[in-house]
Amino acid sequence: MATILFLTHKIPDPTHSDVVSVYYFIKELRSHGHMVYLFSVSPSQKHGNYLLNDLLNYCDEIKVITGDYSLSKRVLYIFHPKFILRHFKLKYPPVLLDLYYNPRVEEELNKFVKDKNIDVIFATRQMAIYTLGFNSISKVIQPYDAVSEWHRQVSEVSAKITLKILYKITTYLTRIYEKIIYPRFDKILVVTTIDKKILKQLTPELNTFVLPNGVDINYFNPSNFKNKDKCSLVFVSNMSGEPTVSNVLWFYRSVFQKIKKEFPKVKLYLVGKDPAPEIQALRKDPNVIGTGTVKDVRPYISSASVVVIPMIAGTGIKNKTLEALAMGKAVVSTHIGIQGINGENLKHFIVADSPKHFSDAVIYLLHNPKIRKKLGYFARKLIIQKYSWHEIGKKINKIIH
Repeated sequence: MATILFLTHKIPDPTHSDVVSVYYFIKELRSHGHMVYLFSVSPSQKHGNYLLNDLLNYCDEIKVITGDYSLSKRVLYIFHPKFILRHFKLKYPPVLLDLYYNPRVEEELNKFVKDKNIDVIFATRQMAIYTLGFNSISKVIQPYDAVSEWHRQVSEVSAKITLKILYKITTYLTRIYEKIIYPRFDKILVVTTIDKKILKQLTPELNTFVLPNGVDINYFNPSNFKNKDKCSLVFVSNMSGEPTVSNVLWFYRSVFQKIKKEFPKVKLYLVGKDPAPEIQALRKDPNVIGTGTVKDVRPYISSASVVVIPMIAGTGIKNKTLEALAMGKAVVSTHIGIQGINGENLKHFIVADSPKHFSDAVIYLLHNPKIRKKLGYFARKLIIQKYSWHEIGKKINKIIH
């Protein structure tokens, strides 16, 4: 059995998409008999004791460092003399990753690992900079997807010229980061074969593994809710910033208007926190309901006639898609929203990329409740067979070994 140190930029939480997989990796690897340590950072003292108490059931020891990790302070660290010397010592040039660096965090990490015989360091992308000094320990990084490709796509779909320019610059910087930092790791974990292909094109020698995200099939279980199904569509996402704004506006303007002509009373629920002004403006339409932050997305998913995933930009595998399929819902998605999920079009979901194809698919499902139910049945079956965290846990255990 291995001794594994997890380095995470947030406390692993089953409700937060960018660290949800780490939470379940810890649980599953502990169930396979591994010794697990967790080192995390948190912006404040309010870092959720309930989470730490839960994680203590699966971790041998946990250390959380709190402090001010604002962007302005992180930028200042880059110009600190000790940080400049660090570049020469560890032999890497300044890269975008430096924005995550804090000398106090590194100092506390070195104290934490002292006298611990660590076999494997597992780092989220944001914590990669802290692993560079551990040359004798096997290192695994989880960037989830080809982040530079995400920046490139957002640059293409953004309507604002300032955002287009900004994301073109960050695309270039992130590609440098991926080419310089990832080769310093023994294994790189991404969630789709597309992301693997993109990273291998940048750096062919990368030892890259495809490990999709999973879903808690007991939590996202349709039997826990009564299906109200009141002629409504649901899209769940963080509603702030790009590419969500472009995704929502594309759907509202190009798809939803066609659906309303056929079903004048249909409701579109936009479920997610911090809606951008462009999304808030859609609430003027009585057919659109913006919820803002909700404690539990499951009632909204359960009551939907159709779950829509109108992603015109994005990378990686979408947790929102996995959760809707696990809830046994009929899902209509663009190919971007369904990528990385090994299911069959028209059996487990419907893939539609053009506005006409998308609206026609939704209208067809609204007219045919039996087809919706059939799609939902096979959707949940697919998730149970291939995307439960227990199944994903078997794969991460093999990769760690």
